[in-house]
Amino acid sequence: MADRYTNDVICITYFIGNGRTRSLKLKLVHLKLLLAAMAGLLLWSLLAVYLVAASVVDANEMNGVLRATKAALFSYQTRYDKVFENAYHTAQDASPAIANPTYKRLLTPRLQSNYDGWELELTQPRILVVAGEFTLQFNLKNSGKKAARGIIWALAKINTHAGEELNLPMNRASDKQQESVYRIKKQNLISLVFTPPPDSAGRIVALQVQLRDRARRTANFNFTLDIPYHDKPLTVSRSD
Repeated sequence: MADRYTNDVICITYFIGNGRTRSLKLKLVHLKLLLAAMAGLLLWSLLAVYLVAASVVDANEMNGVLRATKAALFSYQTRYDKVFENAYHTAQDASPAIANPTYKRLLTPRLQSNYDGWELELTQPRILVVAGEFTLQFNLKNSGKKAARGIIWALAKINTHAGEELNLPMNRASDKQQESVYRIKKQNLISLVFTPPPDSAGRIVALQVQLRDRARRTANFNFTLDIPYHDKPLTVSRSD
C-alpha cells in the first residue's frame, strides 16, 4: 500500500491480496471536517453521559426530600387531629379549634467557625411551635463547587414554668445516630424537630446549631430567643 500527497488532496492506493489496485482521493479540507465532526460527536457523547449522571443524582436527592416531607406530614396527621382543616379553616362549625400554628421568622445568627473558608450559608431561619414539639427550619446554601457533606446537630434551651432549665437535643435521626447527615449540592431546606418531655411548658430561650464537615471542621449558629412553648394544645374560640 502506498500514499501519495499533493497540496490539497490525499490519494490513498490500496490492494487486498492479489486483487486489483484501487485508489481513494480525499481533499484535505474534507478530511479536516470529518475529523472535527468525529471530535464533536465524541465530546457530545461525553457531555451527554455527564448530564444523565447529574440528572440521576438530582432526581435521587429530590426523591429523598419528597420522602422526608411526606414522612413529616404523615407524622403530623397521625399525632394531631384535623391538621389540614385547622390550618386552612375548612371546617365551618363554631366549636373551639386548635390554634393555627405558623412559622415565626428568626434573625440569622453570626457564623462562628474554626475554618475561614466555610462555604455553607444559613439563611431564612424560622421556627414552628405546636403543642408537644417545635421545628427549626432553615436553608443551607453551598457556595462551593463541590457538594458539601457532613452532619448537623442542634440543642435547644427551655426555661420551664417550674423554674427548671432544660437542655433539649434535637430528635434522633435514627436509633443509633443523634445527628442528621446532610449532602448539599446547591441549596437544601433543613428541618430539625425537638420533642420536649411532658410538663415542660415554658419559654424557648436559645437554640444552637452545629455543622461539621467530613474534615471535622465546624460551624456554629447560636439563636437567642424568647418564644413560649406549650405542651398541651391551645384552643381559640371561632366566631361565626
